Amino acid sequence: MFAYMNNRFASKKAHMLAQRLFMRNLKRSYLEHINLSLDRIRDTIMVKSGGVTESLNALLNLFAELSVMLLLYGVLVYTNWKMTFVLTFILALQVFFITKYMSRFIQNKGSIVNDSNAKSLKILSKFFGNFKFTKLKDNHEEAYQAFSQNSLNNAKAITTYNTLQAIPNRF
Repeated sequence: MFAYMNNRFASKKAHMLAQRLFMRNLKRSYLEHINLSLDRIRDTIMVKSGGVTESLNALLNLFAELSVMLLLYGVLVYTNWKMTFVLTFILALQVFFITKYMSRFIQNKGSIVNDSNAKSLKILSKFFGNFKFTKLKDNHEEAYQAFSQNSLNNAKAITTYNTLQAIPNRF
């Protein structure tokens, strides 16, 4: 449950940041737009918004899990080191089997994330590649809705993907 809530929080923050960056770039004047490359806009919206949030999330998870693991393992070794090593072997086998069978589900969600990212890049290319037409048609809302829905689907798939990846750690 902790992994789900943590991943949901991080994914929603990435989604909200991507939406704000998308709209800010969409509302730029044409002169500002021609001075920026489309690749830079894409990179800012897609990669950096998610990367910052995921990096922070990973760092916090690493510190939390490492401290708990070391404390519990130290107490177990101190209490009964023989039994601790036997249980370590048994748990390693369980994690191996869980990881083996969960990998199919994780790969499925990973492909959904990749497809969603590809759709987001197409949306970015469509509206920022033809920025003159976007400004002339004044279809900011259409662009925003298309990007927002795809970004939300991506955030949901990432939440499930990251939660499934954390399940072997919890067991």
